[in-house]
Amino acid sequence: MKYSLLKKIFFSLIAGSLIFLTIYIVNDGHKLGTENKVIEDIYSAVVSVILGALVTMTLLSAQTMNEDSHTKNSEIFKEKLRAYRDFLETLGEYIKDGKLNKEEIKLLILKHAIININLNKANQEHFNSAISKINDDLFFENENNVPDYKALGELFNEIASIFKADLYGENISELKLMNYENFYEISNAVRTNTFYKESIDDFMQEIVPGREIFFSVKTKENEFKNYKFNIRPDARSHYKLAFDYALSSIKELNVKVENKFEVAYKKLYKSLAINNPKILFQYKEKTILRIGITNRNRVALQFMKDGESAGMYALDSLDGVDITDLNIQNYVPKIDLDKHISSCVKKIDEAT
Repeated sequence: MKYSLLKKIFFSLIAGSLIFLTIYIVNDGHKLGTENKVIEDIYSAVVSVILGALVTMTLLSAQTMNEDSHTKNSEIFKEKLRAYRDFLETLGEYIKDGKLNKEEIKLLILKHAIININLNKANQEHFNSAISKINDDLFFENENNVPDYKALGELFNEIASIFKADLYGENISELKLMNYENFYEISNAVRTNTFYKESIDDFMQEIVPGREIFFSVKTKENEFKNYKFNIRPDARSHYKLAFDYALSSIKELNVKVENKFEVAYKKLYKSLAINNPKILFQYKEKTILRIGITNRNRVALQFMKDGESAGMYALDSLDGVDITDLNIQNYVPKIDLDKHISSCVKKIDEAT
């Protein structure tokens, strides 16, 4: 029975009861004796029906309010779920091509605002923090065109955790993330091949301005930070200057070294991707010097000791002054270079 119909019946019973009560009082029914016992029973029955209807109406009213509230909450839940899923799917679609254009960013900002309508202050802060992690690193692909699955997983799972907490009224729990090692294994099935050029001239042919290079750098946390750059126009001259400068000191110290010109590359669709090109100076098969590109896209002469970096000197032009063989010692002090070479040679000789 619908709530509105019961309300009509209830008010009809009230009206009937009042009419009956009026007749009863006018006829002084309570003093009519036992012959009017039937009238008293009828009145009692009417009162009982009214009381029963009142109780039923009260209970049904509460039930109806609960049902209305449940229906409303259910609709809100569905709308939130639809908005949250739309945001995740839109973000996933937009980053598939490895970039975000202006139109995509503007639409993401709009969807971000829509999501914030539904979140409380604490979850808004978590959500805003997650969105701020969308940067160039998220779009990095290594020399095998493999993205940073870990970074992608952290971003999407963090956002999903915030949405889940809001939908189910939970606290945001600590994420238990995968490293996606199985995906890396699949994606890197075709390995990058490393080759050594025969001469500095052959090596220099690989240093083409504008060409993309990829490499990883080990952090203090023993993780690897990935980088992707286009070779700078001044890289060719800086490689050659650093090579000649280091070789000059080595000759002055009468040290015999072997040079290796390392290029790692893989054939891609209509292009050739290469890893960070390196020139190695090896004494008794131990690398003591290395020339390559830094994580700031600058050519640098790196001191090496026991397979680890012992200092790096970047050839980064100061005040727009070109680096030449006459001023290169302003960037790599010769006293430091000679001291490092001598120290490495002595230590290797003692060990052998």
